[in-house]
Amino acid sequence: MIKSKNEIIEGLGLDTLNINEHEDNNFEVYKYFEGEFEKLISTNAELYGIEPVIFYIDNSTTCNAFATKRNGYNIMGITKGYPILIGNKFKKDFFDSLIFAAFLNNESVSDGFASLYKNENFSFSKFMLDCSIHFTFHHEFRHLLQFNVIKDKTDNHLTENCFERPFDLKKHILEYDADKSAANKVVLYAASILRKFGFRTDGEFLALIYCALGSLFITRVLFNYGLVGQWQEPLKPNPMEFYTKKNWHPHPAIRALNLLDSFNVFISDGYPHLKIESQKLITNSMGITKLYLDKLLPNVDTAGLIFGDMFSEIEKSNEYNNYLHNEALSDPIIQQLIDKSL
Repeated sequence: MIKSKNEIIEGLGLDTLNINEHEDNNFEVYKYFEGEFEKLISTNAELYGIEPVIFYIDNSTTCNAFATKRNGYNIMGITKGYPILIGNKFKKDFFDSLIFAAFLNNESVSDGFASLYKNENFSFSKFMLDCSIHFTFHHEFRHLLQFNVIKDKTDNHLTENCFERPFDLKKHILEYDADKSAANKVVLYAASILRKFGFRTDGEFLALIYCALGSLFITRVLFNYGLVGQWQEPLKPNPMEFYTKKNWHPHPAIRALNLLDSFNVFISDGYPHLKIESQKLITNSMGITKLYLDKLLPNVDTAGLIFGDMFSEIEKSNEYNNYLHNEALSDPIIQQLIDKSL
């Protein structure tokens, strides 16, 4: 007998949030995030043959997302703190100055930014938020694909929050692979927005790509400086000490390099006519990140935050990122996913 979603959740004793109990503004936020995740699950679970995938919002105030293989069930979730905390940090006001990124570019891309800005149906803040959501979903979904390659019946669980945990190289490799896969999916999402809004020029596409990577960089900075979990203003940056072989996740600076490399390679292979340049990718995405942080943290040296985050240990970051790349290519789980073109 096939069990319903509610029966599975109840049987596993999951602590779920009842969003119908929220009649304030939070209700609409929860409904939006739930709808986006459910929509993505509906499309991808069938496509990749791992139905059903059970999605739920965990009744926790932390900002977290997770993937679990438990008792044979594929489970993906976010905490109730995630939609509110992420939503609050992707408000429209923080992206009002994004149009100034146009000045970082040649006429074609500058006109592309202007075209996005003038389109009444396009919203920079919504696009940036949706890129972050798509990245989080595809990162966790990749973990479910990884879990389904493992043939034993051991339960598996990976979470997005960067809590300190004993170093585990296998988890670093799986996180590296999940980031790379999710970054590629975000590029495809940007391409879908190009078609949806009738944008046609390479300049418009590049503007969307720069914003998309900027969204992922912003998300990484929010986590690296402990900003994402802060509920009250003024927000206070609390930098994470650089590390390599520590914790379950690679350091956010190393993850940012992986995202940059992933965008560069995927776009070069899939959209060669764009003639993407890694220097322009990083200049634009970091410029967009700074424009955002200047709004979020008006009394903070945001340039120091960004460049300290990305470049303070650049040689070690590059070395460890390359190390994870080579380890991922030889990992049996990831090899099987590559062989299946997943």
